[in-house]
Amino acid sequence: MNKREYLKILEYLAQTPQRIATLVDTLSAAALLYRPAPDAFCALEQVCHLRDIEREGYRVRVRRILEEDRPALQNIDGARLAIERDYRSQDLAAALADFAAARAESVRLLRETTVAQRMRTGRFDDSDAFSLYGLAEMMRLHDGGHISELEAIRDSIQR
Repeated sequence: MNKREYLKILEYLAQTPQRIATLVDTLSAAALLYRPAPDAFCALEQVCHLRDIEREGYRVRVRRILEEDRPALQNIDGARLAIERDYRSQDLAAALADFAAARAESVRLLRETTVAQRMRTGRFDDSDAFSLYGLAEMMRLHDGGHISELEAIRDSIQR
């Protein structure tokens, strides 16, 4: 991945909190809790999930890759967290603000890296090693999936 591609990914990551806020801004309290399928997250759960994955997953992973030699990183069970933390009862504005703050910190950390640091690797227990470049791409793909799911929720409610 070249520097231009990396910076483009970081810009996408930096814009995600505002994209998410815009998608959920017009949803009513009832619409925030609408699940398009029994095993799917509602919009409020999506936002809480993004917040927690950012704080406890991505930000931690970036730091560990920078500070440790090829760390074994933990997967996070988002569905379990949603139940344990009762995402459906949480405050949307607080979750959005916390996600935005955590993401800003992650992007800052990623922007401040050197090319050599971006080549450092970590791995999940069940996968091959990946670099910080790869982690940034994983974050972008994860964001894109949730943006698509929130767009689908919004569109199904507006019909």
